[in-house]
Amino acid sequence: DLNRSKKMILVSVGGGQLGHNLLESIIEASPIFDQLLPDFHLQVFTGPWISEEKFFQLQRVAENKTNLTLRKYTSQLLAYMKKAELSISLCGYNTAMNVIRTGVKSMMLPSSKDWEQKIRVEKLEKLGLVKAIHSDDLQPERLTQKIIEYLHQEPAMQPFKAFKLQGAQKTADLLKELLKCKVVA
Repeated sequence: DLNRSKKMILVSVGGGQLGHNLLESIIEASPIFDQLLPDFHLQVFTGPWISEEKFFQLQRVAENKTNLTLRKYTSQLLAYMKKAELSISLCGYNTAMNVIRTGVKSMMLPSSKDWEQKIRVEKLEKLGLVKAIHSDDLQPERLTQKIIEYLHQEPAMQPFKAFKLQGAQKTADLLKELLKCKVVA
């Protein structure tokens, strides 16, 4: 999948317990993408904890869609994000940090079951780092149009430019320096 020659739109929903409406909309929209964005491939990750029943339902809908690959999980999500032209996801904490770290152009749908995601999306959108997707955008034609418009916009940031993300390493370095200092009594 990472070696595919077509441009990639990455779609992921974290663990897979949430975001089924986003997955369904993307899969339903794939024939429209095939017509309007023929050089793009949709790489969809449902999350490892999606129910088997829901995963098989999505597989059935995705059958015969040649511009879409549906998988549960990858251990290389950051590599996919780095390669993607666009990441479409929920706005869980880890995904938000991965988007900031990689600088991938991103559209995010806050889960209606997690108020923190709504706040995160609002703040990231105000900073120009993501484009929000709202539940009323999930109609396949509308979502496709919103994605195409966003793909044509210039990216707002480069990786690591707006944020310093090495807090744990910097804290460890500071503590090592403190331990080297002699205590004067």
